[in-house]
Amino acid sequence: MAQTESDWEAIVVDDASTEPLGPVVGRFEDPRLRCLRLERNLGPAGAREAALGAAKGRYAAFLDSDDVWAPEALAWHRSRLEDQGRRVSVAGAIVGRSSPRRIRPARASRPGERIATYLFIENEYAQMSGVSAPLHVARSAGFGNLRQYEDWYFLIRAEALGAEVEVSDAPLVIRDDDDTGDRMGATDDLGRAEAFLAAMAGMLRPEERNGFELRCLAPTLLVDHRRDAVRLVLRTAWRHKALRGAAAKLLLRAAIGPTRYAQIRTTADALRAGWRRDFVRIRIG
Repeated sequence: MAQTESDWEAIVVDDASTEPLGPVVGRFEDPRLRCLRLERNLGPAGAREAALGAAKGRYAAFLDSDDVWAPEALAWHRSRLEDQGRRVSVAGAIVGRSSPRRIRPARASRPGERIATYLFIENEYAQMSGVSAPLHVARSAGFGNLRQYEDWYFLIRAEALGAEVEVSDAPLVIRDDDDTGDRMGATDDLGRAEAFLAAMAGMLRPEERNGFELRCLAPTLLVDHRRDAVRLVLRTAWRHKALRGAAAKLLLRAAIGPTRYAQIRTTADALRAGWRRDFVRIRIG
């Protein structure tokens, strides 16, 4: 409701919550707001697809319930989508509950760069609260009925269907609780990762698939299947030079343990934040 762009409708999807959201939405007394209650829980994929089916606008933009848009987010997306055909626009985010806060992604995508390469080889960042697309493109891409990694599915499938996916580093989303455990994507799940790979059949190159396995399967395997994880890491590093940095990090994590590894990462983030703090302040006003 604080957006500088005023021509919008907001569909709040109540995914069969224990406390109905209809009365909450009604208290705003804004005709642009409406609540869509689902009779059974469909997860983020099903909830978003239900909203897309009910939407009436020209474009769709997504906002998860624990994220916040900068006031100029919708106007920014609209300026990038108008007269651009089948483009999918992705904004960056300011990530972290407290200092140091990070701007992600570290860089924008390059012209012609495959979104799966950007995500899984370059280990860059694209998240659903930063995504906007023409409504018909969003409906065509869908979310694959996945319970996790559905945002990556959306972007990769949209590109496979002929859309240009363009990721910016402009930080128009605020994710204050990115590292807490209550986010559905905070931890990887082997079953959900395998479901994602099955849904991606024919859409990933071998090195992109290996990159996903390295980043989303290996850390989970390290907990209970250390030997399998190390084997996966070494095999991937041998095959793909671009993934050797990520492989080295995982081997370090296996050697020193997740707690010590997390401490090292926190220290490194703090050092990086020292020279980026003024830059962040300028970018977000």
